[in-house]
Amino acid sequence: HNNAEVDKLTTLDNVSIFRTGGCGHKIMRIVMEMDDLYVFPTPGTKKWDSCSGHAILRAMGGEVLDRSGNQVTYDPTASHKNSNGLICYLHKKYYDGIKEKLDVFYPKL
Repeated sequence: HNNAEVDKLTTLDNVSIFRTGGCGHKIMRIVMEMDDLYVFPTPGTKKWDSCSGHAILRAMGGEVLDRSGNQVTYDPTASHKNSNGLICYLHKKYYDGIKEKLDVFYPKL
């Protein structure tokens, strides 16, 4: 996922961007502690892209949120699209450390 919204993150201090395909692959990189955060601030992924990685991440104490900070849900009435983007982390300190900057770049919807 390469777009102008993601490219905004390159202006932050102590942030490096690792580009690779697949939402599930990116979440698993968080699970394996290869990366600290997965931020995809725009629509584009679907629930089936994030559900299995989310289950593993959550079992380990991590979380998958939308860009407004709401937990992504998978109930039958939920949209099949992750229409408000994704923010994934294993250790909340990484999310807390960048949350205010994300709010500036990506105002809550």
